[in-house]
Amino acid sequence: MATWKMEVFMLRKLRLASCHGLIRKGPDGRFAAFQFLLTFAVLALLAVPLRAQLYSGSVTGVVTDPTGAVIPGAKVTLTDVSKGYAFSTTSDTVGRYILRNIPPSSYALAVEATGFKSYTRSGIALDVNQNATVDVSMQLGTTTQTVEVSGAAPLLATQDATTGQNVNRTYINDLPLVGRGVFDLAFLSPGVNPSPGLAFGNSGGVANNFTSNGGRNATSDILIDGVSTTDYEQNSAIVVPLYTPSVDAVQEFKVQQNNFSAEIGFSGNTVLNVVMRSGTNQLHGSLYEFLRNQALDANDWFNNLNGIDLPARRYNQFGGTVGGPIVIPHFYNGKDKTFFFFDYQATRDHSAASFRAGVPSAAERAGNFSELCTYAGGTFDSSGACSNPDAQLWDPYSGFLDPSNGWTNQTMIPYNNLATYHSAGSSIPPGAYTLPAGPGNVVDPVSSKMMSYYPLPNVGSPAVVDALGNVVTPASANYDPYNNWHGAGVNINNGDQYDIKIDHRFSASNLLSGRYSQGWGNGDGANCFKNALDPCTGGPVISSAHAFVLNDTWTMNPTTVVNFAYGFTRSFSWGKGVGADFPSFDPVKDLGLPSYITSSGFPVAPTIYVYGGYQRAAGESLGYQAWAIIKYGQETHDLLGSLDKIAGRHEIKVGGEYRMHRITFGQPGAPAGIMLFNTDTTDQNPTNYGAGGDAMASFLTGIGGPNQWGEYEVPLFVATQSIQYGTFVQDNWRATDKLTLNLGVRYDLDLPRTERHNRMEWFDPNAALPFNVPGFNLHGGEQFPGINGNPRGTVDSYYKEFAPRIGVAYRFWKNTVFRAGYGIYYNPSAWAAAGTGPGGFDGFTGVTNWPYTYNNNGFTPFGFMRDPFPHGINQPTGSSLGVMQQMGLGVSGPLRSYNTPSYTQTWSAGFEHELPAGVLLDLNYVGTKGTHLYFNGAGQLDNLGPWVEQMSPNDIASLANNRVPNPFQCCITDPTSSISGSTIPAYQSLRPYPQFTGVFTLFPPRGSSIYHAFQLRVQKNMSHGLQFVGNYTWAKTISDSDVSSYTEWLGGFDGIQDPNNLKIERSVSEYTIPQVLTFGYVYSLPFGRGQHFGSKLNPVVNAVLGGWKTSGLWRFDNGQPVAINLGGGGTPIPTYGAQRPNLTAALERNNGSNWRTQYFSNPQVVQVPANYAIGTAPRTLPNIRMPGSSTAGLSLMKEFPMGAIREGMRMEFRLETFNAFNHPQFGCLNNSVQTSFVGSDPTTYSGFGELQCQANSPRELQLGFKLYF
Repeated sequence: MATWKMEVFMLRKLRLASCHGLIRKGPDGRFAAFQFLLTFAVLALLAVPLRAQLYSGSVTGVVTDPTGAVIPGAKVTLTDVSKGYAFSTTSDTVGRYILRNIPPSSYALAVEATGFKSYTRSGIALDVNQNATVDVSMQLGTTTQTVEVSGAAPLLATQDATTGQNVNRTYINDLPLVGRGVFDLAFLSPGVNPSPGLAFGNSGGVANNFTSNGGRNATSDILIDGVSTTDYEQNSAIVVPLYTPSVDAVQEFKVQQNNFSAEIGFSGNTVLNVVMRSGTNQLHGSLYEFLRNQALDANDWFNNLNGIDLPARRYNQFGGTVGGPIVIPHFYNGKDKTFFFFDYQATRDHSAASFRAGVPSAAERAGNFSELCTYAGGTFDSSGACSNPDAQLWDPYSGFLDPSNGWTNQTMIPYNNLATYHSAGSSIPPGAYTLPAGPGNVVDPVSSKMMSYYPLPNVGSPAVVDALGNVVTPASANYDPYNNWHGAGVNINNGDQYDIKIDHRFSASNLLSGRYSQGWGNGDGANCFKNALDPCTGGPVISSAHAFVLNDTWTMNPTTVVNFAYGFTRSFSWGKGVGADFPSFDPVKDLGLPSYITSSGFPVAPTIYVYGGYQRAAGESLGYQAWAIIKYGQETHDLLGSLDKIAGRHEIKVGGEYRMHRITFGQPGAPAGIMLFNTDTTDQNPTNYGAGGDAMASFLTGIGGPNQWGEYEVPLFVATQSIQYGTFVQDNWRATDKLTLNLGVRYDLDLPRTERHNRMEWFDPNAALPFNVPGFNLHGGEQFPGINGNPRGTVDSYYKEFAPRIGVAYRFWKNTVFRAGYGIYYNPSAWAAAGTGPGGFDGFTGVTNWPYTYNNNGFTPFGFMRDPFPHGINQPTGSSLGVMQQMGLGVSGPLRSYNTPSYTQTWSAGFEHELPAGVLLDLNYVGTKGTHLYFNGAGQLDNLGPWVEQMSPNDIASLANNRVPNPFQCCITDPTSSISGSTIPAYQSLRPYPQFTGVFTLFPPRGSSIYHAFQLRVQKNMSHGLQFVGNYTWAKTISDSDVSSYTEWLGGFDGIQDPNNLKIERSVSEYTIPQVLTFGYVYSLPFGRGQHFGSKLNPVVNAVLGGWKTSGLWRFDNGQPVAINLGGGGTPIPTYGAQRPNLTAALERNNGSNWRTQYFSNPQVVQVPANYAIGTAPRTLPNIRMPGSSTAGLSLMKEFPMGAIREGMRMEFRLETFNAFNHPQFGCLNNSVQTSFVGSDPTTYSGFGELQCQANSPRELQLGFKLYF
C-alpha cells in the first residue's frame, strides 16, 4: 500500500444496543442454552446474598505445639484492624486452618487452644488475591496468658505459582506518576513493556496498552472490585478500560501474569486486579492539588535544536477523599459494620500547540506557480519551460498514450502559470470534458475557493515572478514553499470523576459491598487555521462513564462459602467534528460544491490531503478532519458466582461467569468526501511517475491523478453485541505441609457478535454467481446474516475452549519455596462486539469511490472537485444485492472458518527465597507461546499464486503494466470500478477471484509467537521507613505478526511481503526488549523526632529537618528492534505486499558521535531490490535496536504534622519530576530507503538512518499539595 494511502488508513482506524436475547436460537443456540444453564446452576443461589471476590485472598497455616505436633480444634480469629471485621474458623485434625475470601487489608491473628497460651500476631498485610501462609507455634500455659508477635507481612507465596507484582497503597500514593495514571505502575512487574513503537510512559491514551510476558498489547483485562471493567475496542481483538479510577481512589492492585487460577478468564495471560478504597472505623480524608505548567518543564530536544519555544500549558488536578463509618446521630452507629468512602477528582488541562505547514502563496492561490522553478534553482526559457524539469507543471487534460511504452504524456504549462494557460481539453471518452473558454480554464473553482481557506505564508517570503517567468523579487533565504507557515492554538481537555463505595456486614457470615463510579469530560482541539476548513482539530468532544458493582459473600459454615458479584460499566464519547465550531458553514453555498455533498447528513467540507513534500499542519492538509465525527458507546455486564468448599486438604471452588458486551458505533470517515493530491496529476507522465508536477498545483486543478485516492461515505451506525459464558473448577490441594497443588480447568464459550439489524456479511469462497464469463470458472461472493436461513454471526461458534491451569508450590525450607505452573488462556476475540473498524459491513455503508484514476483507458482524467462524484452518491444497498454485492470492487469480510480462538500457553518455574531484613528474592524462568494469533495482513485471498515468482521481471512487468480487453465488462457496470472499462490490467484475469479488485478476509488466525525469559525480582515491604521493588528481565520474543487487527494506532505495524510464503515474516517481535531493569522505592528519611537521627530535636528545628520523604521510579532498557522498508513500498509483484530491502550483510549500529543523524554505520549494505523481487531483509532486524529508555521519575515530599488541630492531621508538599535528568530517548527513525536508488548506493540518501524526534517526554515537574485528616 502506498505510503500516503497507508497514512490515511491509519488515521481512519484511529478514529448501545437493545438485548438480542440471552439464549440464541438456531444450531449455535442449543449449546449456548446448555452453557447458560450450566453457568447459572451456580448462580441459582441468588436467592441468598452472595459475593465473588476475585480480588480477595486467604490466610492459611498450621497450628503446632512446642514439639511440632499439630493442634486440632484451635480457634483462629483474623480481625481487620481498620474495620473491626472478624473472620473465624478452627484448625482441623491435621492442625491446619484456612480463612478464605478475605478482602485485602491489614489484619491481626488470634489463636486459642486449651492448655496453651493465647497467641496474637499483628502486622499481617494481605494483598490482592494473595494466599498467605501464617503458621502458629503455641506455648504451653493457660488461655489467660498471651504471647504477642509483631511481625512483617508474609512474603513467600507458598500456596500458588502465580507470577506478577502487587502494587500497594504506599506505591500508589507516593511514587511519581505522569498524569497521575495509576495503571502506569503496572511497569513495576517483570515482563511488562510498552507497545511496539511507543516509549516507556506512553500508553497511547489506553491504560492497559502494554505487553506482558510476550503477550500482545492491550489484551489484559482489568478487574475492579472483582468485576471486569473493559470492553472490546471497536477495531476488535483488543480490550480497553471503560472507566479508570483516580490515584486516590485505589487501595492497591496486582498484576497477575502467568499461572493464575481458573476462576479468572477472558483475560489473555495477564490481568490487573484492582481494589478500590473503603472506609474504616476512623473518619479520614484528604484534599489535594497538583499543577504543572511550561515554566516548570524542559523543552523538547528538537524544539531546542530548531529554536522553537516550549508551548504554554496550564494543568491542574484537584480533588479530595473522605471515608469512615456511617453514623446517623441518635439513629444509627455503623462502627464495625457499615462504612463509606467517597472520592472526587477534577482535571483542567489547557495546552498550547504549535503547527507547521506548507501553504500556497498569494500568487499560487491565483494560479501562478512560477516560484517553484525559481525555488528549484531553475529559470524559464522563452517557451516557458523550466530548466529544472522536476519543477515543471504539465496539463492534466492533454494526456496522450505513447504506444511504444504504454506511458501517458502530457503538454507543458508555460511558466507554470495555470491562470494564463488555456487548455484545449480532451475529447477522448470517458474523460471527455468541455472546459470553459479562455485562460485559467484548468483551475477548478471549488479547489480555488477551498484554497482561500489556507492562511498565507508567514515564514519567509516567496519570490515574486512576472508573467514571463522573470524574477522581480527573489525569495528570502529562509523561505521554503513546502514549509512556510507557523501557527498555534490551544488544546482543551477537562475531566471530572467520583466514586462512592459502601461496605456493610449484616452478620459474621454475610458481607455486602457496593460501589458506583461516574466520570465525564469535554475537550476541543486547537483550531490552527481559525476557520471551518481547519485540519488541526477534530472539534469538540464530550465523554462520560458509569460503573456499578455489587459484591456479597455468605459463609454457610466454616467449610462452605458461596459468592456472587455483578458489575455494569458503560462509557460514551461523542466527537462532533470541526463543523460543530462553525455551525453556519455550508459546503454548497460557501464552496460551490454540488448539493449531493450533504447526502451523508453532515454539512462539512471535504477532507484534502496534499502530498508531494508539503508539510501538513496535522494529519490532513485542509478541510474536515477525517474520522473525527464519532459516536461511540460501550457497555459490559459481568455476572459471577461460585461455591467454595473445604474437604480435608482440598479447597475446591466451582463457579460460572456470564459477560455481555455491547458496542454502538458510528464514525463517518468521509461524510463530504476525501480527496488525495500528489504530483502525478501535473507531471509529465502521470501513470509512470514522470518528471515535474506539484501536489498543490494538482489540487488547484481539482483533478485526481492515477496514483491518488478518494471516496465519499454514507455512514453506518452499528449496534453489536457478543456474549461470553465461562465455567470452572479449581482445586487447591495441600497435599502435604510442604506441597500445594493448584489444579484447575476452565471452559469458555465466546459466541460471535451479532448486529441488531443483521447489518454484517462474510465471504463465501464457493458461492455460485448469477452470471458466467466464457473461459472463467467464477465463484465467490458475500453472504448475509438472516438471509436464506443464514445464522446471525459471521463466523461459526467454537466449542472447544478448554483451559487447564496447573500450579505447584513446594516449600523446601522455611524461607525457600519452589513454584512452577502451566496454563492456557484465551485472548480477546476478533469476533466479539465491535464497531465498523474491522470491516465486514459491505453493503451497509454507502461508499462512492472518487473516479480519480484515468483507469478506464489509462490516460484521460475522470474526476473533478467541481463535481467530484458525477455519477451520484452510492446509497447503502444492504443485503439486497446478495452475492453481487461489491462486484467489481474490493471485498472485506471474514471466512466462517476463521472461528478458531486465539490462545496463549504459559509456563514458569522458579524459586522464592526470603532474605534477612524482610527482603524477598524471586527468580523465574517464564515461557509463553501464542497460537492462532490473528495475522492481520495475511487475509488476502485474491493474490497471484507462487507461480508468478518464477516469471522473469519483464514478464511480470507486462502483467503489471499492460492492459488487455476486459472480459468482465458485460457484467461489471459500476463506473467507479477499475475493472468496468474496456480494458483491465493483464494480471487481473489471473487472480483467483478476478471479478473483485481484492478479497481481503479479516483476521485469519494463522499467527504464532514464542517468548522465553529469565526474571529476577527483589522486594521489600515497608519497614524502617523503606519499601522497594526491583526487577530485571532478560527476554526474547519471536513472532510472525504482532498486530491483532486494525489497531496500529496503539503501536506496531502489519503487512506482509509474500502472501504465498508467510514463513519469511517470522522474526524478532516488534515489542521484544531483551533487557529491562526497573526499580521503585519509597523512603522516609530517618531525620526528625521519632527517627534514628534527631529524635529529640526541638520543634522549630524538627519542622525543617524532619518529615522528609523521597521516592523514585527508574527504568533502563535497550530498546525495541529496528525495521527497515522501502519508501512507497517499492515495486512489488502485483497483489503482493510492499517490498522490503535487500541486505548484503548485517546492518550495524553507529556508535560514533554522529549516531543520531546516522544511526547505521554501514548503510551501504541496504540495497533496493530489483522490481518484482522479494527483498531479503527480515520483518525486524535481530541485531540492531532503537535507542532504549534511561529515565527516572523522582519525588521529594515534606510533611508538616498538624496534630494540634486534629489527631493524625498533616500537610504535605511535593515536588515530582518525570524524566528527572531530561534524558532524551530519540525515535522516529527514518528507516525508508527510497526506490529511486535502484542500483546505487543508498548512503547518498542523507535522511536514511536519521532519528527525527524525541520519543519520550522531556523533563516535567509537578508541584503537589495534600492535606490529610
